[in-house]
Amino acid sequence: MGFARQFDTSFFPLLVQHILGTMQGAAFWTGTISAFAAAAGFLAGIVFGRLADLFSSPKIAKFSAIFAGLFLIFHGLAQTFLFLSIARFGMTFCAGGLDPLFQIWLTKETPPEKRGTVFGWAATARSVGWFLAPIMSGLVASGFGIRSITGFPLTTGKQVMGVIYAGDFEPRRIDKSHLRLLTTLGAQLSTAIDRSRLHDSLERKIRALDKELVALGICV
Repeated sequence: MGFARQFDTSFFPLLVQHILGTMQGAAFWTGTISAFAAAAGFLAGIVFGRLADLFSSPKIAKFSAIFAGLFLIFHGLAQTFLFLSIARFGMTFCAGGLDPLFQIWLTKETPPEKRGTVFGWAATARSVGWFLAPIMSGLVASGFGIRSITGFPLTTGKQVMGVIYAGDFEPRRIDKSHLRLLTTLGAQLSTAIDRSRLHDSLERKIRALDKELVALGICV
């Protein structure tokens, strides 16, 4: 989670520079929009924490992840600083809401005697993601010459299965044709992954049933 939220660190200033058309003023706008988005992270914990007390945490987490992915796509489509600020605010708000929901899920699923260890490892994993993401994005941007990047969620029904990042060697804005292509690709990949998981699950159940029948002396 920490890795995904920080991976665009090196690309965001490039996007600001591309919209502005010059280096002059790019630092100011990058800092201003980043500060505006940070306010969203501050609000996310409060809002989503309260929602988790009122509704099912897994359902809220699914919608939060889906909308974070949608705002990320709008982020790549931004052609003005107003549109970019709104998209980044929404992306940060929805992604930031996953943290309290994840903590609630850990609390419910972890035995009381192991919560200290599990919460410690979870915090460490998140910090490792925050540490590695800017380094990796910087290496990708400089070493491979990638100047633009966007991402889109892999969803099946209401379940979020992951995120795919797509990059280009030239600064570009994502237009409607790219958006349709990425959406179609994401849907196809999600369906393939879901069917593969279902197939594996059925195979495991069949093997378990065979063992039970053999134990009862029944040959199939």
